[in-house]
Amino acid sequence: MPIEVGLLDGVVAAPQGFGGAEIKCSDGITWVIDYQEQSPLHLFGNRRVLAWGTPFEHDPRTAHKIAAADGGPIKHFSASRVQLVEPTHDVDFVEIGPPQQLCGTFGGGANRGESMRPFTTESGDTFLVANIPPGRRLVVVSR
Repeated sequence: MPIEVGLLDGVVAAPQGFGGAEIKCSDGITWVIDYQEQSPLHLFGNRRVLAWGTPFEHDPRTAHKIAAADGGPIKHFSASRVQLVEPTHDVDFVEIGPPQQLCGTFGGGANRGESMRPFTTESGDTFLVANIPPGRRLVVVSR
């Protein structure tokens, strides 16, 4: 089945030696969707997702991944939204949306070792945030 422009259907992977996240589609193409080591997309590791966004050509003058772990073709995709296809009871997140820069405060104790904490924006919206480094001042860019 050919991939429609702007939509991927595949399984999220974070291959050994690569800190980012990829989507491996059934047609054999691997799409790099994030280079961040603390990518929120790691929450969807080994799960089938749909991803909306835009395919792009990586600038050849900058460092980028040029081959998939299995030696297959690799492309790049700027995902604006990623959603689990079959959520189960053991997942905390079912969708990751576009980045937003937010101001607000974290709830819960900073030293409790919690993996997720609530973040309340100045306008009163609350989000669960994962991968919070303890004791650091943060600019939150939510997805």
